[in-house]
Amino acid sequence: MNAGYLRSGDRAISLRPKTWAVLCYLAERPGMLVSKEELLDAVWGGIAVTEATLTKSISEIRDALHDEVRHPRFVETVHRRGFRFVSAIGGTGTAHSRLPASPPRPPVHVVAREAEITRLHELLEVAAGGIRQTVFVTGEAGIGKTTLVEAFLAEVDTRSGAGETIIAMGRCMRRHSGEEPLMPVLEALGRLAQGPHAARVVQLLREQAPAWLVQLPWLVEPGELETLRASLSGTTAERMLRVFAQLVEELTTEMTLVLVLEDLHWADASTVDIVSILAQRPERARFLLLGTYRPSEAIVNAGPFDGMRRALSQKRLCVELPLNLLPLSGVESYLASRFGGLAAPPPLVQLLHTQSEGNPLFLVTAVDYLIARGWLQQGDQGATLQADLETLERQIPGSLRDLVEMQVVGLEPLEVAVLEAASVVGLEFGAQAVAAALEVELEQAEDACERLVRAQRFLRASGTEAWPDGAVAARYVFAHALYQRVLYYRIPAGRRRLLHQRVGERLEAGFGDRAADVAAELAAHFEQGHDAARAITWLQSAAAAAEHRFAPRETVRYVQRALTLLERAPDGPERQRCELGLTSSLGAALIAMNGFAAEQAWVSLRRAHDLAANLGGRFEVFQIAYMLLNGSLARADVVRTPHLADELARSAEQLGSREARLAAGMLSATAALWEGKYAGAASLAEVARADPTPFGGVIPGENPVVWAHGAEGWRLWLIGSPDRALASVRAAIVCARAQPNPSDLAMGLYLAAQVHVWRGDLDDAVVVVGEGRDLASEHGLGLWLAGLGDINGRIHLRRGDAAAAVRDLRQALEDFRRIEVWVYVPALLTTLAEASLRLGQLSEGLAAVDEGLEMVRTTLSLWHAPELWRVRGELLAARGEPSDAVESSFGRALEIARAQAARAFELRAATALARQLAARGRKGAARATLAPPYEAFTEGLDTADLRAARTLLRELGG
Repeated sequence: MNAGYLRSGDRAISLRPKTWAVLCYLAERPGMLVSKEELLDAVWGGIAVTEATLTKSISEIRDALHDEVRHPRFVETVHRRGFRFVSAIGGTGTAHSRLPASPPRPPVHVVAREAEITRLHELLEVAAGGIRQTVFVTGEAGIGKTTLVEAFLAEVDTRSGAGETIIAMGRCMRRHSGEEPLMPVLEALGRLAQGPHAARVVQLLREQAPAWLVQLPWLVEPGELETLRASLSGTTAERMLRVFAQLVEELTTEMTLVLVLEDLHWADASTVDIVSILAQRPERARFLLLGTYRPSEAIVNAGPFDGMRRALSQKRLCVELPLNLLPLSGVESYLASRFGGLAAPPPLVQLLHTQSEGNPLFLVTAVDYLIARGWLQQGDQGATLQADLETLERQIPGSLRDLVEMQVVGLEPLEVAVLEAASVVGLEFGAQAVAAALEVELEQAEDACERLVRAQRFLRASGTEAWPDGAVAARYVFAHALYQRVLYYRIPAGRRRLLHQRVGERLEAGFGDRAADVAAELAAHFEQGHDAARAITWLQSAAAAAEHRFAPRETVRYVQRALTLLERAPDGPERQRCELGLTSSLGAALIAMNGFAAEQAWVSLRRAHDLAANLGGRFEVFQIAYMLLNGSLARADVVRTPHLADELARSAEQLGSREARLAAGMLSATAALWEGKYAGAASLAEVARADPTPFGGVIPGENPVVWAHGAEGWRLWLIGSPDRALASVRAAIVCARAQPNPSDLAMGLYLAAQVHVWRGDLDDAVVVVGEGRDLASEHGLGLWLAGLGDINGRIHLRRGDAAAAVRDLRQALEDFRRIEVWVYVPALLTTLAEASLRLGQLSEGLAAVDEGLEMVRTTLSLWHAPELWRVRGELLAARGEPSDAVESSFGRALEIARAQAARAFELRAATALARQLAARGRKGAARATLAPPYEAFTEGLDTADLRAARTLLRELGG
């Protein structure tokens, strides 16, 4: 600090002298709380300035250091008290590693739950031995799930040696906006990254899980965030899951991790996926996942959690720990704990047990209610009654909701208003949002909340929160979600709308240019406030945030809500531009979820294409048309493809870009390839000669040059050039390795593997398929994982393991059907029929051929028709059908192959027919059938099919 200036790398950071003095004063006292008064005296001396002057300096420091008010790396705000410097001088920004460890949890008193806590300790011991455990504490509202978990964790803190066990907690919340993707997991991860093992956690995030690191931007150096995001091209939701699981496994090599996720009945789909993969991975980990949920909510919500939980239960991969209602002795123990450890009058115990039915929340709320009314007091002998039991029985409401309502009635008007406004903000809330909703001073809102906290009614204190505009206020949480729900729904609809609007406006102003951080909250408040325009804006922002978290299902949810609101807007260019952005986002998210051939994605993209065309957006029209044609080709859609190809060609010409014209030509050539028109596919070679780099900003998805190399390799093999085919697919792999998108390499490996199998280079095929499957699995690339599974089945078949081939082929077929990719299916069915032939399952083989031939008749995928007819002939021969029928099938295969100029398939069909003729003693006819196709080849004479044909010709003699 003696240098007198601040630097970030080579960049000098300019600060006003007084702001510099504030920073120096704080930095010279790292970890110490410095009051506002002390700072004002130290920096401004006797000059009269307001706190606003100090607030401005703190804001300038944060701007200069790219510091986060919610997750400070340098200057922490301590509400109503002052500031603390939390970094180290000359540090690298990982200030969290310098923070003091969290204080131990206070002991939590629970009654009648000893057996459950003992069971949790037993399961933790198993987890500490390296056998991961997943435990769900289950019970209805008020049964005491959170209290039980808190009591268990407090004991873990007490028992655990230094560093032996770490705890991370996150809570799923029922928000007006719906649960944001991965919020409880990110909350837990953020706590780990700011706890006593922060340095190790951040190191692992940086080295192994950068996709998760960018979700916690306060951990990243200024200027590094965009670089990290750019490096994540091609990351998928599946890869995010796998990387998180690997992060947990690596972290638990050194310590035991307890991950607590509360209220999973409200969990978003991405969080449920995290729970599922953590529970199901077979790798050893010193890991306990402890979740809580309400069974009835899980069923009523019809969310993803209940189905996942049942699946885990059926596989015996989770332990359910149901909490029962308290027995009479439990009520007695609770009352003793409330009243000095002395026994309560038995009639009171019986009354409260009867009224509460043993529900802990009802019991606690009822006792609070009786104390507040003065009917139950602390006496020398413990609890003493100030009213007869008959009166108490009449006064205690019959339901927990009614009891909550009765408690509200006894509050001051401002306290009621504050609670209602707080219920609009959410389960957790800051006082400044409540003050804005009620249009009262912040101090009034905070004082009302503090009174409720001190009286232990409805609220608990939850620290402080600071907003980007410098506002700082106390933060609170409802003691139970039921309180929030009862209070929220007692507000009249019109007033509720007004409160939502005010909260949204204050939140929007308070976060300013950082409002995207709370986009989902803003969207919900404006939606409930009937401010559709603002709601749509923030739903778009929330969808973009979900996309950055690789959470396509949540992206779809936000976009669909925005589109529903947009329906009410008048038509016109502004609405159309908004709808274009939304439908484009929806199409991209649906592709991420279901594959680029999914019909839902096609519908959304078609609408986006029409909107872009109407608005004159040439670049958008081209990109969307490209995606539409790509999807149509994958679906082998014989009706849509020609029209889409024409549209794309026109769009490329209008755009005037060489890359656009080449990409459009590449897809048209691909269509010709699938139709078996190999001369029409020859332009693939021109695209393969292009520089792949410029396509990155023009073409969505895989790089066209990689595809062109690989597809040209297929075309070359099919027309009878096996060696040139090999060179082309090898070039595809080289090109793909130079691209940042892992999908390019997976695609290149798939295309190369097929040529290796066709040539009979099985050892090479095994290596390529192995790398490709690992890559596709790691990154969640469903299409290429299915394709490589198909190729793996072919390898098994060529090596004589037909049963293994059938297993792989059926799985690949299921995967192709799930993502609605049909263009490769006729070829797969051909191989499946061959495997069935090897196993003697002739009926199954013929059924596969018939299905493939039906697809040839009804789709664009004509290229494998010769092979289907050839294998049909093989199956008929094996079944002992008349020679005419067998030879007719082989003849049909030859006829189609010759029409397509597919020399490779012609050779196979001729070889099969020659064998059939030779078996009938017609060697001359057999030789006349096989010799011309064989002699047409001028390269690849050592490949499998040519070796087989040559051997047969020798046997035929002549």
